[in-house]
Amino acid sequence: MPDTMPESPYRYLLEADNEEQEILFSYIENCYVSDEEKKEMKKAMKDIWKRGPDQITEQDNLMLDKVAKSTAEYLNDKYGNVGIKWSGPNMHGDIIHIACIKWGVSTSNAQTANNSAPVPDTWNSGFWQSYNHYYDPVLNTGYAPTNCANRANIAKDYYNSGQYTSAYQHLGYSSHYMADLGNPMHTGKESEQYLNQWVHTSYESYVANNWNTGYNYKNVVQNTGTYYSITNPEQSAKNLASATRSDLNALYDAVFYYPDTFGSDSDVIEITQRVLGKTAKYNMGLVKYVRG
Repeated sequence: MPDTMPESPYRYLLEADNEEQEILFSYIENCYVSDEEKKEMKKAMKDIWKRGPDQITEQDNLMLDKVAKSTAEYLNDKYGNVGIKWSGPNMHGDIIHIACIKWGVSTSNAQTANNSAPVPDTWNSGFWQSYNHYYDPVLNTGYAPTNCANRANIAKDYYNSGQYTSAYQHLGYSSHYMADLGNPMHTGKESEQYLNQWVHTSYESYVANNWNTGYNYKNVVQNTGTYYSITNPEQSAKNLASATRSDLNALYDAVFYYPDTFGSDSDVIEITQRVLGKTAKYNMGLVKYVRG
């Protein structure tokens, strides 16, 4: 079970190890503030680290907020254009297409689900785009589980009435929300990700760029032969989010402190393989749920 108390939005700053502290100082050096402010931020961070996270004052929080916002401004400028999303059509489409084929779904119906899977990303923008595609199991916020269940049940009704094209279309929509929750970046750290949007997009771009080449993460989905039985799609989506959220801190820190090299980090590779394996199992369960 996840922790019931939300963690500090400055955890990634407070818990930095010695190497990460030096990296943070290099970020501060590049911030768009005066030299005096840079010195002030560094001095304050040294003092905070010396005292530890259990002795944070209100004044400390004001300084942590300044450091977080100042470094985010610089880092978003430097890494903010990295690009394509985890929601790239090939990934969402591949995940549900593979699940369908494994259950013996016809090529045409599997392709319908494939084509529909990326579409939910076009339905909203801004705040609602994020809120509809995420779920934080600690705060119990986000609509992704509800959206997953609603579309799965519509698909099931269509399937039971023999309207298979519509059934697989809505299965594709449903699978999108399930797959989103297989990405730890869709399960929390709202404040941090709002500031450092580049962290989210950097990781999604990394997975996309290593989907069919490099680390070939698509193979993880292809080689997953078991599934999770689903009787309540909303609860299953929440279960997936809870499972992947356990990797969020480690993943976020790896990208934040090592933006140019995190992709070859063995922990990042292991996390990505693990969450994709779980995502594949839940999507296979989703296909079975719709087909009865």
